[in-house]
Amino acid sequence: MDTRNDKIDGDLDLAYALRLNGMVTGTITVKRGGQLELNGMCGQDLVLEGGARADVYGTVVGWAVNRGGCLSVFGTVVAGIADEAGDTIVAKGAVVQGQVR
Repeated sequence: MDTRNDKIDGDLDLAYALRLNGMVTGTITVKRGGQLELNGMCGQDLVLEGGARADVYGTVVGWAVNRGGCLSVFGTVVAGIADEAGDTIVAKGAVVQGQVR
């Protein structure tokens, strides 16, 4: 698993395993086979495609959208969670400020 500790301006399309301790100012899209451990911040939406995985320990400012992956939220999602397909887990102590649909 690669680790990034810096700021990424704009969107990030991810098709590999990444531990992000920094910030992405745009949307993060985790593609099939990709894996994200978010300890930092996603400035817009986090989108999981089918076969992707994301563990959110940090903050997603926009929506967390699961389109067929495995999403686990331990941190904060501000706008809400759109659970369209796949498996979504919101851990005890996690904060979802918007709605879960």
